[in-house]
Amino acid sequence: MKFVLTMLIVIVVTAVLATGCTTTTTIPVSTQQTVQASPAVAQSPVIPNITGTWTGTMQGYEQGTGFSDYHNQTMTMIVTGQQGRIFSGHYVWTTNGTMTTEGFAGVIGPDGTTLSTAEEDDGYSTGFLTSGNVLELTWHHAGPQYGVAIDSLKKI
Repeated sequence: MKFVLTMLIVIVVTAVLATGCTTTTTIPVSTQQTVQASPAVAQSPVIPNITGTWTGTMQGYEQGTGFSDYHNQTMTMIVTGQQGRIFSGHYVWTTNGTMTTEGFAGVIGPDGTTLSTAEEDDGYSTGFLTSGNVLELTWHHAGPQYGVAIDSLKKI
């Protein structure tokens, strides 16, 4: 009789557990929902118009020459064209009485302040606009005559 009673308890417990595990509970959903405001869509920065003439000083280091302030000579960057974030123009500087002109093309970064240029026959520059009329470029040249320079330019 104990065996039958034990089996009956096992069957009842198993049935309770089986039906308890397969039932679903319905949770009422509130008809009032909280609507969160979506964050403001980030606006693209204004792309500055950098066409015009920029002039200033240079300092740097060149292999074979060493550190230099380039005898306080001025460098001029003339941006002659711009379409959106792409711009082009030429650099002008005078060394030992000889004027040198070198073309370049550049890009304004998506942030509206960073700049990158590829220069004709002479390296690359990266930089940033520090204000609407001041920019700083760092020139990089790799190869046997490697060098770097900092150009601090103001729009005139």
